[in-house]
Amino acid sequence: MARIILHIPEKAAEKAGMPVKVILEWTTEHAASSYNLGVLLIGKKGVLFDGFLFRYFRDKMGAYIETDRPNKVRAALGLAPHEAGIVASE
Repeated sequence: MARIILHIPEKAAEKAGMPVKVILEWTTEHAASSYNLGVLLIGKKGVLFDGFLFRYFRDKMGAYIETDRPNKVRAALGLAPHEAGIVASE
């Protein structure tokens, strides 16, 4: 299973009433998933976390995603290989 964590800077998270770390789950078992690229979901309710939402968090709040599967995350979000905000971890 991929490790995918959305990190939100403390001040921005506090202002938005959110935690500083949000665990995301990758799955192909969602209606929005196509061509086996998968999608990212937030929490147990399975709220879709797409590229538009990621760009908002990144550009407005300074957030980034830490993951051990950066290519899988980029594909699920529809991001270009050079696009900022995805940090590889081991």
